Amino acid sequence: MHRRSKRFVLTLLMAAVAHVCSASDRGFVNFESPLSHGLVSSVDGEHLLVVDTPARSLVVLAVTEPTSPRVVADIPVGLEPVSVALRSAEEAWVVNHLSDSVSVVDVSRGVVIETIPVAGRPGDIVFAADGQLAFVSSMADRCVCVIDTANREVIQQISIPADSPRTLLASEDGQTVWVASFLSGNGTTVIPHTI
Repeated sequence: MHRRSKRFVLTLLMAAVAHVCSASDRGFVNFESPLSHGLVSSVDGEHLLVVDTPARSLVVLAVTEPTSPRVVADIPVGLEPVSVALRSAEEAWVVNHLSDSVSVVDVSRGVVIETIPVAGRPGDIVFAADGQLAFVSSMADRCVCVIDTANREVIQQISIPADSPRTLLASEDGQTVWVASFLSGNGTTVIPHTI
């Protein structure tokens, strides 16, 4: 019985290796970075903007017919986009996790109009102060980068006393930004409930 178990495990391992090898033969193995806000609806509600992490692009879908959305644009951005936010009806900002950058996209023209370097492994973006400031979390550098949206440059880095600050949320009045850390280190845990 013990010998059969070893053979069974070996067979499973060989099948897994064969699967990985066949996936790599197709040109891509799916190990992308975690998304924060991977999609956003356009201001008029007629389009959906979605980051396509493995393809390194921002996809714009027409959703006027909800049962049959169609691709209207596929815009190349940086490596591993993980979050997208609209600054205006025509301008989307995409966070590129591996490029350590933010791509500013002109949605109507379907092009990147500027690339803003930020701190390491950015995770999310929100706008505050009536869109005059953008906040980008940095998981590697444990900070939030503040970007002046008019000049499109980082003007401040705010240190966050936690590991991997990732997801951001701005208050409706644009006066407060909250930061959620992936590994907070604050001694909390999730306890599953039992029935």
